[in-house]
Amino acid sequence: MHNPDSFNILIIDDSDLVVQPLTEALSDWLVPEHLLHASSVTSGLKLYRQSHPAVIVLDVRLPDGNGIDILTAVRQQDKQTKVIVLSSFDNVSHKKKFLEHGADYNTPWIKRKNYTKFPTLSKVSRR
Repeated sequence: MHNPDSFNILIIDDSDLVVQPLTEALSDWLVPEHLLHASSVTSGLKLYRQSHPAVIVLDVRLPDGNGIDILTAVRQQDKQTKVIVLSSFDNVSHKKKFLEHGADYNTPWIKRKNYTKFPTLSKVSRR
């Protein structure tokens, strides 16, 4: 469903501690206008529908809902967009729940210095 003429990554997270370093790391792969950000379920779904990103980096807890809400809405319309769930919850049942709802990857939060070693982003962004 994403636009093949532009490769957009949509970060849906309400924490600047996550968004800022992730945006900086991704800017090595993409020009800034292809890095999009939303901080809630409502704004994330709106930006998703407007931009048709190739990749969504998704937080679990958001001010007006959670990542499952977004993941469910995206998967009802789109099976192509890659969804990477970043979470500080590193338990098996939590990961399984997101994977069952259609997440492509579920990874614990990664420290800024390790973003360049994050294989899922590098694989997805270089296709």
